[in-house]
Amino acid sequence: MRATVAEVATQHGLSPIAAATHPFALWHDQKHTDKERYKLLARDLQALACRLLICGLHVHIGIEDEDLRIDLMGQARYFMPHLLMLSTSSPFWEGMETGLIS
Repeated sequence: MRATVAEVATQHGLSPIAAATHPFALWHDQKHTDKERYKLLARDLQALACRLLICGLHVHIGIEDEDLRIDLMGQARYFMPHLLMLSTSSPFWEGMETGLIS
């Protein structure tokens, strides 16, 4: 039996959370990934790109059975509002309340 992410995290005194932005990291102490994509974002967005500490997760799931895949995609629509809620602006930034409640 495989351990869940939460179980492994607990073994290390940690627990997983979902956050749109990092709640207590200081933006001026961070460095962006040294890749062309991020350099372009920094050039185009300037201060905005530096100030926002965006956390993200990207997952691909392969389902071979075509009928099951279509059925699951239909069921996933129910969860879209919940996922959207998790991806909105954070009410906390650098340990302060932002006033954002989107």
